[in-house]
Amino acid sequence: MKKIITAVSLLLVCILLAACADREAAKAATEAIDAIGAVGKNSGAAIASAESLVNALDDETLAKVKNVDVLRDSREKYDSICAEYVDKLINNALGGSSGSSAAPSTSGGTVTHNAKTYEKKTSSYADVRKEYEALEDGAKAKVKSYEKLVAAEKALADEGDAWVSETEALIKALTPVTLSSEDAINKAREAIAAMPQELAARLTNADGPDKAAAELKALRVKTVEDAITAIGEVALGKEDTITNARKVYDSAADDIKTSVSNYSALMAAEQKIIELRINNVTDAINNLGEITLDSEEAINNATALYNALSKTERAGVTNYSTLTAAKKTLSELKQAEKDKIDIEEAKKVIRVKSVSIGSHDSVGGAYLYFNFVNMSDKVFKYVNFTVRFKNNVGDWASDEITGSSSSSCYYTGPVNPGEGTKSGWHWGKYYGWDITQAELTSLSIDFMDGTHMYFNSKQIEAVQY
Repeated sequence: MKKIITAVSLLLVCILLAACADREAAKAATEAIDAIGAVGKNSGAAIASAESLVNALDDETLAKVKNVDVLRDSREKYDSICAEYVDKLINNALGGSSGSSAAPSTSGGTVTHNAKTYEKKTSSYADVRKEYEALEDGAKAKVKSYEKLVAAEKALADEGDAWVSETEALIKALTPVTLSSEDAINKAREAIAAMPQELAARLTNADGPDKAAAELKALRVKTVEDAITAIGEVALGKEDTITNARKVYDSAADDIKTSVSNYSALMAAEQKIIELRINNVTDAINNLGEITLDSEEAINNATALYNALSKTERAGVTNYSTLTAAKKTLSELKQAEKDKIDIEEAKKVIRVKSVSIGSHDSVGGAYLYFNFVNMSDKVFKYVNFTVRFKNNVGDWASDEITGSSSSSCYYTGPVNPGEGTKSGWHWGKYYGWDITQAELTSLSIDFMDGTHMYFNSKQIEAVQY
């Protein structure tokens, strides 16, 4: 019987304790709800705490909480506040309340992307997304601009995909690489550098420009090497090929030059062609032999070969003096030949039979006699001549009246072919016992047909016979 009484007592104690605990739990929930106060943006923790206490109550204890409706209203109001805040963030992130996300600009039909704008959108949208995901489901349902955020995120993702695709296409277009690919390679590198890092990391062919640059370098090296290889066996006539190889090499960048494997062949070819050119000129001069009028072509050829040499190459021609002497000899031979022809032509025009000074009279006066024959087939109009006076020992002598040692004279025609000066014809009288000789220094003829002929010193000497 005592055991029964004890058990009942314990049961009653437990019931009393449980009832007491329920009252305390209900009281704590009630106080937590009251502590929420005016609902604002920072009421989330208080509301969540109150909800946690309320949710832990059973229905009987919950019935004792008389301000549960206040909690529900607070949650509703708080969710609305949070939703409005996120709506504002969305609209701000999208640049206004229109709900549209600005698309990339276009220039000439080509889409122009901007990394700063893209990264700013990415960061902004991520921040808004984080705020949205932090909301309770009820608050999420109240966000009016959520579809705008989703659309903007999709537009940004589409832009990123397009940006990646466009850049990959730009890189792919580098193949096949040619000698003119440098600009395209640089543009591809610039395009990659202009991308946000997260997009650049998505490129499947990001190493394409570097590979293309390596191929371009190999092509440029091969171009130089091919130009040198084209020289082949060095021989006269290969000058242009060697010069071209040098130009191709010199125009290459330093990194290309250092990679050219046959540069030594170019230097050897340049040295060899210099030797051949010098030897060619030397041989051409040595082969001139005895100089005659027929040597002109060979002399001109040797001269042209010499003139074609550089200043440095000319210094290697050791027999250049032989060429100089040959040209002088040829010039003398040609002049002699010309003089011969000129003399023959002059003799066909006139023969001067005598130029002399007559006997002096008592006062030292003497006549100048000039006798000639027309050897041509034309009629002389005037024969113009000048003489200088000499003494017995060949020095110049002067007329005592005029003081002049020379005199210009003329004979008036007409003088027909085969005819000459009349017998005893003389020109003037000159005074001076020293005047004993006359030297013919100039001679010219005016013909009746209006033509003229002038005689040089060698012709004048030749026609006097």
